Amino acid sequence: MSSFVAGLKQLVGLFVDDGGLAVGIVALVAALAMLVRLDWIGATPAAGLLAVGLALLLLETVWRAARNRRR
Repeated sequence: MSSFVAGLKQLVGLFVDDGGLAVGIVALVAALAMLVRLDWIGATPAAGLLAVGLALLLLETVWRAARNRRR
């Protein structure tokens, strides 16, 4: 059970401790909101881009954390 709790703490730490992830999420949401507001893209494509963008941001954060941990 302690390994589960340790893993959960690390997962939460990715979101709390990583300011770059938070800034990336805010920037992505703001950019997509602006594009939808200006009618450059519809809400449905924006939702898809949001999902893909969030997945890429999380993947990059996990990759960077793993790279830093090996050092």
